[in-house]
Amino acid sequence: MNRIKITGLDKAMKAFDKRINNIKRYTPQAMSDVVKDLHRRAVEQAPLDTGDLRGSGFHEVDNGPTRATGTVGFTAPYALVQHEHTEFNHPRGGNAKYLENPLKQNTNRYINYLKNSVKDAVE
Repeated sequence: MNRIKITGLDKAMKAFDKRINNIKRYTPQAMSDVVKDLHRRAVEQAPLDTGDLRGSGFHEVDNGPTRATGTVGFTAPYALVQHEHTEFNHPRGGNAKYLENPLKQNTNRYINYLKNSVKDAVE
């Protein structure tokens, strides 16, 4: 029976582990950058009356075991109503769809940013 000896496997595994660790480090940071940017843009577009709605905006990143996820939202009790009713007048600034519009406008940019962060981590 012929035997094949594989050499360099330890080195390859160390390189692989390094890349995986880089992904675990880069991806949460990239997700954090994305949700912070979306949060900022949403706050800028949220209707302004007393400032409570804009002040209720938040963002968070969950670094789960398999992937990082991000959340941007508003906790004011009337946030959903203000978001959905496009017929409302906002004389002091802002508009409806203040979270949805910035997300739609920046989706491709956010996807590319996240994709490139993973690419940079493994190179």
